[in-house]
Amino acid sequence: MAAGLTIPLGGRPSVGAGLWLQGGIGHLMRLYGLACDAIVGAVVVSVASAQTLCVGHVPEEDQPMGAIRPEDEDDLLWAIRGAGTNFGVVVSVTFKADRAPTYRVRNWLVSLSGDVDARLSLKNLDQKVASRLPRTSSVDAYLYFDTDKMRLAVTMFECATVDCLSEASAALPTLASTIFGQEDSVTMVDGLGMFETEMYMSKMHGGHGGGKTSAFKRCLFLQDIGVVDVADLLVSALRKRPSQLCYLHLLHGGGAVGDVAADGTAFGCRNWNFACVVTGVWPRQQDDTAAARAAIHWVYSIAHELLPLSSGAYAADLGPDPRDAVLATKAFGPNLPRLSRLKRSLDPANVLAYACPLPKVPAKPSPIILVTGEHGAGKDYCAGVWVTEVIAGLHKGFTARAVSISEAIKRDYAAASGADLNSLLQNRAYKERHRETLTNFYYDQVQRQPRLPQQHFLRVVHSAANVDVLFITGMTDEAPVAQLSHLVPDSKLLELLGAVGVGVESIEVLVVAEFPIHRGRELLRQSGFGRVSVQSLLVFGNA
Repeated sequence: MAAGLTIPLGGRPSVGAGLWLQGGIGHLMRLYGLACDAIVGAVVVSVASAQTLCVGHVPEEDQPMGAIRPEDEDDLLWAIRGAGTNFGVVVSVTFKADRAPTYRVRNWLVSLSGDVDARLSLKNLDQKVASRLPRTSSVDAYLYFDTDKMRLAVTMFECATVDCLSEASAALPTLASTIFGQEDSVTMVDGLGMFETEMYMSKMHGGHGGGKTSAFKRCLFLQDIGVVDVADLLVSALRKRPSQLCYLHLLHGGGAVGDVAADGTAFGCRNWNFACVVTGVWPRQQDDTAAARAAIHWVYSIAHELLPLSSGAYAADLGPDPRDAVLATKAFGPNLPRLSRLKRSLDPANVLAYACPLPKVPAKPSPIILVTGEHGAGKDYCAGVWVTEVIAGLHKGFTARAVSISEAIKRDYAAASGADLNSLLQNRAYKERHRETLTNFYYDQVQRQPRLPQQHFLRVVHSAANVDVLFITGMTDEAPVAQLSHLVPDSKLLELLGAVGVGVESIEVLVVAEFPIHRGRELLRQSGFGRVSVQSLLVFGNA
């Protein structure tokens, strides 16, 4: 700070190196990006070879004697920036510094009259305040109870370079003032002083700065906190808290966080506007008691409820607890397959077992079948039939699933337009009425986010990581196998094309190996496909 420089810091004074290596969410992220984005080099001890490695830019005076440059230097530096606790013992990190701004911090304590008022306040915070702020500012909030009264604590951080910000500007009205009224406090601080302005430290429950409580948290990334289903869930979650001390912390994202491509660093969750930290708190003297276990259970329960509505989970908090496994599948966006392969290479014995769990690379390629075809060809119906036949025709325990890739865009469209999501997913007539606007919405989103189709594809694949055969419907891409196969190098990507108005007599099937004992031809006849022409290259045994 004395030199007028800083790196992106966290939101609490207690965070450590995990902040830098696994993301780094804080008040500067909208302006400068995540803490991991500022990493330009590191010194790492390999857990596979015990060698000391230098990766990226490490000043000469910081390079240990005998350190070497690994062959996979670029991969290791990429992995450290967002998943750094998984691949080696990080001894030191070199950061790119930025100018240290001064902060004007405004605080509001809002009493909420009930659930409806709480949902409206979240909507206003999201749509009328946060979405309109420049990236030089951010607005965070705490949703909590105090003496049986629901409250929303709002903090706005306005920053600029020291020579551009004067105390006179503190009197200027803010967007939040029109929503939440007169501020409870306005202060001017530097990057260190802002920790003392945190509502958690100074206001909530009499202030948590004394360190008399223990906490457990999990963090989900949300695109919109004001949409009905998300706001309902947040308010309902707080109602189900096991103690008065539990709360939800909403940190404002966007801005520079999204300037980095999802695969630019290991931190692949870039498309979000709020990080929702579900925090269970209990008095420290109740550690290892039923009260502590209830708070932890509440955190996991709410995190799992939020997961389908989220754009990812924060890896920094995750570990070997089995309840973290499903959260870990959404912790790295499109980067999970690459990270899994690097884990196998850089930590083959899983020495760093307490880091965020990464799924093992499958021993055999698993098939992913893309069901494509023109509108009205019955792709979803066919995929459902094929799933049933695959499960019935193979050995016990074999799994198959059909998933529509269009579900994600339908969720986004429903949130933006007010359309009914359940009807979009289940009512064909309702979906047809929205088809044109839904299609236009999708292409508009792709224009803004060119990698959106790949992200949707990987999200579907990761959600079915343990399935033996995955059928994906709703594909609109041309030549999808060519476009997507590089994203899943450990799977076999196939395409099945459905067409409208094709009679069974026009279908020819070439079978590589036929086992008559399975009575495949008879099953075809029983299913109404007796006139399909079937030719087998190899026939094993007799019926």
